[in-house]
Amino acid sequence: MIRTAQNSSDLSEYLKRYKYQPELTARLDALPDERFSQETINEIVLWTVNRYVQNPKRIRDSLHGLHTLSPAEHHRGEAAEHEAS
Repeated sequence: MIRTAQNSSDLSEYLKRYKYQPELTARLDALPDERFSQETINEIVLWTVNRYVQNPKRIRDSLHGLHTLSPAEHHRGEAAEHEAS
């Protein structure tokens, strides 16, 4: 069921229940007063269009490990992923 605000001047009830990307939302809400990096701008844009992907550390570590593969060694990457699971 979609509920809309009867009085658009008081949205505090809705803000309390707002749970979209809570970790990223908190980080963006707490940005220091300084110039945005390109990474921060990308996070804001992806958050805004609901396209932000937050991967667990183990997946980021697995992706980082792929840089050790030489061309045509992609099957080694598959084996490493199965071992990590």
